[in-house]
Amino acid sequence: MPQETSVSRGDQRWAHFRFSVVGPLLAAPPKKGDLQGELKRLARKHWRHPITGQWTAFGASTIERWYYQALSSPQDPVGVLSRKIRNDQGTHPSSAARGNRRAVRSASGLELSASCRQPFRAG
Repeated sequence: MPQETSVSRGDQRWAHFRFSVVGPLLAAPPKKGDLQGELKRLARKHWRHPITGQWTAFGASTIERWYYQALSSPQDPVGVLSRKIRNDQGTHPSSAARGNRRAVRSASGLELSASCRQPFRAG
């Protein structure tokens, strides 16, 4: 149970951090045509990583994504900026897919060439 709390606390830290980066843009939106310049200005800054505390930088495209995520959710701009857990977390789809491909090749009598581009008939 403590692990769930620390994960959600980490998610909350990320959400608050991201909002602290884009919040000024939301509070005082830049004039038309000035957004890219503001994003580049923010991208030149160094920020304290919300988990490790190390200094880090984020690209303008990342900050732009955060900005539009927060802008699209005026009821909860902080909540929308939290980290999302992947729906395939804890699974190993690549291993399963590899096993399925082997089974299909085995059943069909096909093997892959060394370049993996063209199948050829084994035999």
